[in-house]
Amino acid sequence: MTVDDGDNPPEAPWWEAVSTSALLRAGWRAYGDVVRTAVAEAGFDDLPRNGAYVLGATARQAMTLQQLPSALGVTKQAFSQLLDALVLRGYAERGPDPRDRRRLLLTLTARGSAAARLVDECARRSDAALLELVGDPAAIATTRRVLASMTAIAPDTGLA
Repeated sequence: MTVDDGDNPPEAPWWEAVSTSALLRAGWRAYGDVVRTAVAEAGFDDLPRNGAYVLGATARQAMTLQQLPSALGVTKQAFSQLLDALVLRGYAERGPDPRDRRRLLLTLTARGSAAARLVDECARRSDAALLELVGDPAAIATTRRVLASMTAIAPDTGLA
């Protein structure tokens, strides 16, 4: 780092030299680490990879089971294996939708609901910590809007 003697322009922040995709990956990893650590410490150490995402989305009824594989970026086969693991480990139950027997319905067990609440709590704590670091609610709102807009880059994510 150089000392600003008035003749040199100030150095750019480190994040300006990093690609947006690298920043997204690092941020995703940081949020994920908070969740993985908390769920393991709470006794949900057998929650499969992407399981927290599925539990949270199911608890909030944010997406259908048909939308989740695309949102996760996994094949239908890999998603089916994830659901099998969630069912076998006692996080969820799978059965036909009583309104449409052709559709599959995933419901959370008491264990799955407890894990989903913890995941939601971790997300809220992480968001609060981010706001404390940034100090500007408008900047956070803009970031959320930009991230949501990024889903338009790949419309098949099922998020938009």
